[in-house]
Amino acid sequence: MIAERYDHVLAVDLSQQMIDLAQRRRPAGNVVYRSADLLDVDGRFDLVFCSSALHDIDDLDRALCHVRSLVAPGGTAVVADVVGRLSPRPVWLVRLLAVMALVVDARRRPRDAAELYRLNTDPAWLEHLASDRYLSRAEFERRYGHHFPGSEFTRARHLHVCSWQDR
Repeated sequence: MIAERYDHVLAVDLSQQMIDLAQRRRPAGNVVYRSADLLDVDGRFDLVFCSSALHDIDDLDRALCHVRSLVAPGGTAVVADVVGRLSPRPVWLVRLLAVMALVVDARRRPRDAAELYRLNTDPAWLEHLASDRYLSRAEFERRYGHHFPGSEFTRARHLHVCSWQDR
């Protein structure tokens, strides 16, 4: 959706496998895909969008400061992440959530359901998810709001979203 609204898009992920998947699934002439650490990205952008990634970064304040520095004057930052009370989550719960997602995916996108379930139950992915540490909603709003004063907070399914515009 971003590629449909902007002339030039830089898509970055630390995982080369995710970059490869994105290029296969969403090829677009105006998108440059790059495997890189967030802190190695430079430039100024009209929109900086980050989803489900910052909870994995050791120095969250440094990352949020860097995200803000990437926003061009008059630009927007949209930063979404998982929040939760139970952190880290036990592996059995992560497996249960994968089964529940399979039921939903089987209805909404039956062609992809089996592949998504396989990815969601890969042992390395389960271990990763079980080790994730999430902020509470209140802590998310406090810390993100510190770096993005005047931001708006909303929910988008399982994510908590911070939207901020540079004025």
